[in-house]
Amino acid sequence: MKPITQAQFDRLMNARALSKCDVYTLLLKNGSAYYFADADRPVKVGGITYLPSKTLFSRSQTSESIGVEVDEMTVTVHFSDTAVLGSVYWSDAMRIGLLDGAKIKVCKAFFEGTDTEPFWDAYVFEGNVGDLTQGSGTLEIIVKSETEKFNTQVPRRMFQSSCRNTVFDPKTCKANRAAHTFNGTISAVVSKSQFALSTAKPAGWFDNAQITFTSGENAGLSATVRVYDGVKVYLTAPLLFTPKSGDGYTIFTGCDGLLNTCVNKFNNRINYCAEPNVPVPETVL
Repeated sequence: MKPITQAQFDRLMNARALSKCDVYTLLLKNGSAYYFADADRPVKVGGITYLPSKTLFSRSQTSESIGVEVDEMTVTVHFSDTAVLGSVYWSDAMRIGLLDGAKIKVCKAFFEGTDTEPFWDAYVFEGNVGDLTQGSGTLEIIVKSETEKFNTQVPRRMFQSSCRNTVFDPKTCKANRAAHTFNGTISAVVSKSQFALSTAKPAGWFDNAQITFTSGENAGLSATVRVYDGVKVYLTAPLLFTPKSGDGYTIFTGCDGLLNTCVNKFNNRINYCAEPNVPVPETVL
């Protein structure tokens, strides 16, 4: 809590017309900062102007405890169809991952009468954006305190049988993405999650692969392939729209993190980062 002077305390206790509002600072991972106030006029706090907008904020109560317990606050964003965050509609912010890794800080400002600047502002809570839930015209954000970082796995690199690298990562895996990129069109459709590809690759080649549509109603959308049987792919979740024969796609070679896959598909044994002889957790000795 921000310290309060005796003069501010007296004014807080004796003000005849006391008003207050919350101000929100949203700092995105890309460095962009946005300032919002749940008021009907701009609010200036600490040299920063917080603006009212078409986006309304509300929050849950919060409490803090001594220790390493992770404190949380729920911030609910109420937005209209035309409300934007920078150049992105709020309705799309969650879908494209704009809020991933963002930070939110909440303060409360106190005014007397018709003052345009608060005579005192109090720190309420700040933390990292956690779980997101989107509804009709709302976005519920779980904000977790910095003590959440104590949940980080230590050591970060555990002994395991599957590779710790992310396929095609230029710093770790180093597999050539361009050499494992395939473009084609859908040749037959069974459902939103099953369709045939125009490729001659053997069964299993695209297991765990990512497919991105380049034309049709699903253009721009990506999905994960669960299984490829040599003709059809079976997605982990249905697409938004049923694809059609002739829709274009780009697909990458799939990787399950196992040594045989790394050698036989990618010829990349030198960058394999795992201990293949370590039993998997389900193994009974």
